[in-house]
Amino acid sequence: MKQLWARIRALILLGVQALFIQPLRRLRRLGKSGESRFLEAYAPSGLLPLSELEEERRFRFSGCIHCGLCDVSCDARRNARGAEIGSLSGIVIGYSRSMTDYSYARLSVEQFEQCDDCDICEAACPVDVPIREIITDIREHMVRLAEVPGSRGGGGFRS
Repeated sequence: MKQLWARIRALILLGVQALFIQPLRRLRRLGKSGESRFLEAYAPSGLLPLSELEEERRFRFSGCIHCGLCDVSCDARRNARGAEIGSLSGIVIGYSRSMTDYSYARLSVEQFEQCDDCDICEAACPVDVPIREIITDIREHMVRLAEVPGSRGGGGFRS
């Protein structure tokens, strides 16, 4: 008998959801674009919609196997004494997996301002991940994120 009442209760709740709650939610969203709803939901977490080009590039960036060879070969990282710098491979992995903590990556990315485009990190990569492109994309993303009201990203990062 308990199972019957539990099932009836579940069906009633499902009916209320379908007949009242969902239509009211749809009415509330009228007049809002999909992008504005996306930003409202995800910008506070640091996520922005990606263009088709960004999606294609993000897919190319996802080849990192986190071997760490770029970390040990990077002169800019090695010369950043006393700075709070994360691993270069960690930044690459985070970005290729839709990283939301851009504000935390800011310090690490800023250290690569010293990068003199020597390509040693990319040459060391066994799967040819375009590391400098990723650093550039992260900088651009942080600038865009700083412009979105209500987002917690960017952290005052300048292009």
